[in-house]
Amino acid sequence: MEKLYTMNQIAEMLELSVRTIQNYLKEGKLTGKKIGSQWRFTEKDLERLFSDESFIDEKNIDENHRLQEFLKKDSVNKPEIFSILNYPYKKDFKLRELMKKINENIEQANKCRFYFASTANTFKFFLEGDIESVINLQKIIDENFKF
Repeated sequence: MEKLYTMNQIAEMLELSVRTIQNYLKEGKLTGKKIGSQWRFTEKDLERLFSDESFIDEKNIDENHRLQEFLKKDSVNKPEIFSILNYPYKKDFKLRELMKKINENIEQANKCRFYFASTANTFKFFLEGDIESVINLQKIIDENFKF
């Protein structure tokens, strides 16, 4: 049976507000099914969103802003790292499996911020936080992209 995501789960996964997800629904950028009174989304629904050019443009602007904010920091309490991982598009990539592995290693995931974006040709992962946690999360992501 196919995994279904709630609006809250999608918002959390993408680091967006529920309101933004609702707007994506209204604009047609995101499609889903209404079960009872609640929206549910499949991985295919997410893949369509990730391939929407205006969504990609918005996410790229957002990620650029995050990087600029990281670069502007003039003091930190402990060493930090900002890592950007680019992977070629892989048709059989399973976001759900990756999120499951990240959740299994939630301690590392909670010590860093994780952002995901995709284009027609690449998957981009943005990781920010303490060095050890980011490196561990990078390894988890890399394991999902064995060619």
